[in-house]
This record gives sequence, C-alpha cells and structure tokens, in this order.
Amino acid sequence: MDAILARVGVSDTALRAHCSNAVHDELQQAEKRLQKPLAALKRALEVAEASRELYKSSQALVDESPDVSSMLSRVVSSCNAIGPLTRKLHQTRLPREFPETTKLRKHIAANFETPAEEVVIIQERLKKMLKEVRGWCRDDPYSVSVFEDRLQFVKETIEASGYEGYEPRWDKSIAELLFRFGCCLQAFHTGWAQDRRYDTIRALLSEMKSQERR
Repeated sequence: MDAILARVGVSDTALRAHCSNAVHDELQQAEKRLQKPLAALKRALEVAEASRELYKSSQALVDESPDVSSMLSRVVSSCNAIGPLTRKLHQTRLPREFPETTKLRKHIAANFETPAEEVVIIQERLKKMLKEVRGWCRDDPYSVSVFEDRLQFVKETIEASGYEGYEPRWDKSIAELLFRFGCCLQAFHTGWAQDRRYDTIRALLSEMKSQERR
C-alpha cells in the first residue's frame, strides 16, 4: 500500500503499471503461501483414507471420533473463509478509465517526455506482460478484455512522445509481444473487432520496422 501511495504525482500510464505490478506481486506471494495449506489438506485426506481402509469401518472417522470431528469443523471453517476473499479479489480490479482520463493521458504522452524513473516501471511491466503472453501460447487461458488491455498498453507505450534514455521501437520485449499478440488472435471470432485488433498489431509492427530503417 505504501509503495502505491508513494507514486502519487507520476503519469497515468506509469501509475497504472506500478499499481498492477504491486497487485501482481502480492497475488504471487499469496499463491505461493497457499501451496503449503493445500499440500497439508491433501496429506490429511490421504491419511484419513488410509486410516479408514486400515480400520475397516463402515463409518467415517469423523463420525466416530469427537476430536476428529471438531478438528475437521475448524479446518472447514478456515477453508470457507477463503471463498469470500477470493471473490472480492476477483471483483476488485483497477477501474476502467473515463474518457476524460484517456484524453488527458494521451495529451501527456504526446507532449511530455517520460522521465527515466518511470521508464523503469514501464519496462518492468512489459517484461511481466511478456511472461504472461508466453503462457497464452502454452494454452494458458485469456479473455478478449485482457488481450485488448495488454495490446493497448503496448500501443500507448510506443506512441508516447518520448522517453528519457529509452526508445520503445527498439525494445525486443515489445517486438516479441506484438508477434505473440498476432499468434494469439486466432482464439477470437472473426468480425469488425478482430479486424481492428489485427490492424493495430500490423500498424505497430510497421512502425517498429520503419524505426529500424532510419
């Protein structure tokens, strides 16, 4: 939270990337910490099944032992507390931008140079995004909205007025992202929106190639 608040005053694109990175890192840590409880529950289930098989009882141990029944109730209660939290996390997303915000962000990007400290944030976001998109190519699930959000971020990064010590049109991560975006298009239905996505990718690739010829 402190890390997010410390970024007040930076550009909209950099702040959005910073907030996204902060949430991603926290979720990554949460996912790692959840692996041990999940492993413990699987282990407990294996022991319970093995004990029942060995005991040869027609009743489950939780029915015969008050201690086991009480402990199981506590475990179930803890697990039930996870569901509401995950639903809230799923619903809590960065707010969609208002048209005024989009206009302001485009004005800033078109008229002001992005300072070096913000460039680092954008580059980190691009690296994490590339890792994510590589997963799409390995059959990781992704939606149209997520795809367009990632493509829009790359588009805004390329089209910004300028960066201190950084040229996005020479960035290999962006080049690979655009290539993989093109490969991932096949997951969506044909139509006007699909044509628009294709045209955007093609135009950005063309812009990067034109930079190479300069």
